[in-house]
Amino acid sequence: MRGRLSADACRFRVWLSQFAKFGALVLIIFSFALASVVSCDNEEKTSCPEGWRVTNIARTDNEGNLLEDDPEDWQPRCEGRHGVGESTYLCSSPAYPNPTSEGCTIPYGVGIAGKFTLSILDRRCREILSIVDQAKLGYNFIVWDLTDDKGNAVQPGIYRARIVTVVDEEIVETWGDIQVVR
Repeated sequence: MRGRLSADACRFRVWLSQFAKFGALVLIIFSFALASVVSCDNEEKTSCPEGWRVTNIARTDNEGNLLEDDPEDWQPRCEGRHGVGESTYLCSSPAYPNPTSEGCTIPYGVGIAGKFTLSILDRRCREILSIVDQAKLGYNFIVWDLTDDKGNAVQPGIYRARIVTVVDEEIVETWGDIQVVR
């Protein structure tokens, strides 16, 4: 019976061919996973400015009352709930409510009316939302609906709101962290 395989040999041969196909698939998936991890690691190292780290969040209720402070966030603070000092180019108050599950209000004040940019950054400091607008003198606010530039709902986690303007050719900024919970 030369040329004819036993039943066990046939089963082994079928198993070996299936394993080879499966092994190739595993190798391809592993290669993609490794490439994405390496690119994320590189991105994380180069995206965040030195010294940027999330320490905590300033916890607030639905009306903006501060429940627990993070003194590193939302600096310089606006003087009082609606006060913008005459020498203040840009100030902020903690976002509310924080943590949030449906959206939050980001209050800020400007001492000189002009263009500003609000950026929402993820944990790796990638910009997921950018709004450029004109701010009027005094107290302003933006409502963030917890979506990115494409309108997709963001995942739970901590995000950084960064407000930037230019005064006399100098960049002035304020920022704070917002925790999204679902």
